[in-house]
Amino acid sequence: MLSFIMSLFVAIHPQATSVGDAKVVAQAIAYVAEHDEPMPGFTREHTAALLSVMAWHESRFRMGVVGDHGRAFCAMQIHGGEWLARDPIGCVRTALKMLKISAAACPEAPIAAYAGGCNYPSARRISKHRLAEADKIEAEAHRVQGRHGSGHRRLRAI
Repeated sequence: MLSFIMSLFVAIHPQATSVGDAKVVAQAIAYVAEHDEPMPGFTREHTAALLSVMAWHESRFRMGVVGDHGRAFCAMQIHGGEWLARDPIGCVRTALKMLKISAAACPEAPIAAYAGGCNYPSARRISKHRLAEADKIEAEAHRVQGRHGSGHRRLRAI
């Protein structure tokens, strides 16, 4: 799974594997994607693609980043979890839990609640863009690794 994650990172940006704490974040995403339940209706690989996109956009793969006026921490910009900056697996695992809650709250824009709220047009645009980017980088990672994806990265509508 780790080599697949690194392919996802390269699909995001050619230099992504050398940005921030990319290797640590990749290892954490690989661990969580292998051990935790994936997003509802997603394969493990598509869940990893979404987590990769989120980490890139939230922090450029930097574990120590602090955002939202000192309230958001770690590569996934989790509010109120300062300790997560020192726990990459905890950071990614918490983000996955939050993404699942977000998807349940806003099925038509699964990342919107995570990105600011179901009813905010900007959060809905972020959701649409990041889901499309996850589709794109997963397809590219499969191409680079010489395999074909499941054909349906999202197994069912959320």
